[in-house]
Amino acid sequence: MARARQRPPISGRRASRRRGRGRSLAALSAGARPDAGDDCFAIVPPATLVLALCKDSYEAAGLQGRPARAAPSRSRHVVRIDLARPSFRPGDKTFDRVAWCFANVLVQPVDWLLVSLASPAPPAQPTPAQPTPAESSPAESSHAAPLVWRDFALPAEANARPVIADAVVSTMTNVVFPDLAATGLPAGFAAGRDGAQDSALALLEWVGLACIRAQRLSADDAVDPFVAAIDHFEPSTTGDVATISWSGLITPPFVGAVVCAAARVLADNPALPWFAVAVSGFPNAPVSWDGKDHGSFVHGENDLVLVVDRSDMCLSFTMQSAADGLK
Repeated sequence: MARARQRPPISGRRASRRRGRGRSLAALSAGARPDAGDDCFAIVPPATLVLALCKDSYEAAGLQGRPARAAPSRSRHVVRIDLARPSFRPGDKTFDRVAWCFANVLVQPVDWLLVSLASPAPPAQPTPAQPTPAESSPAESSHAAPLVWRDFALPAEANARPVIADAVVSTMTNVVFPDLAATGLPAGFAAGRDGAQDSALALLEWVGLACIRAQRLSADDAVDPFVAAIDHFEPSTTGDVATISWSGLITPPFVGAVVCAAARVLADNPALPWFAVAVSGFPNAPVSWDGKDHGSFVHGENDLVLVVDRSDMCLSFTMQSAADGLK
């Protein structure tokens, strides 16, 4: 992953020379909040530029778009541009208008997160560590540029630097965790069985608590129930739990590689009953599931959790903001 600070990414002939490379690139403007009046941008594979523009920017840009379905009113519009369209080059009406907008309307510098979809898979056996909170942040190093990074190059004025998403491994001992070896996975929300939803939600809550290494999961936890009451999944057992986390702009192939690696570890270790993979999306991203509009006005959830047991059964949870335009 790389971080760059530059004006939005289309500028005259340079965009024409690079437009074909978008098929291996995903990008997101960092820090902006679409529901707070900020202009937000993303490049969605294979090669779609998504502009989530406030009312003033949209009217000044003169680009064809539509009201954002996730916006509480018509305060935001979404413009989608196919960067891989063969005719999208200098002289094309749409190209020239987009280039004009980036030169005259969308002129504020933007912090970008960029990642190649050809990013390597995670290591099969990361080195264990007990990091402090400061050590848990992705390692960063600056380069004087121009930075040639995998299958695309970034100009020197972008001030780009790579951000390495290192694995952070930690272990929790003597914790209470769901005994899925005894019961199998919950039936899920659509099963129509008594208690199925409660069991699924209890499992999801446990995964969330494990992700933040909550003290409430400890078998020795003695907190006053008036302060924090946790209803553990039933049946439960006790044991040790290992977590491995990566932070950054993570690609779908990377997530798929993590799931496959975890499945291999599960198959090779009979003592392991199950594993879970939790993916948290950026709350400020202008797109959600299946490329639909995403809103962060309430809480900006954009998450995925997979739980897989030894029988290769999988229970999946997808979460999205209540304001998302998914219908």
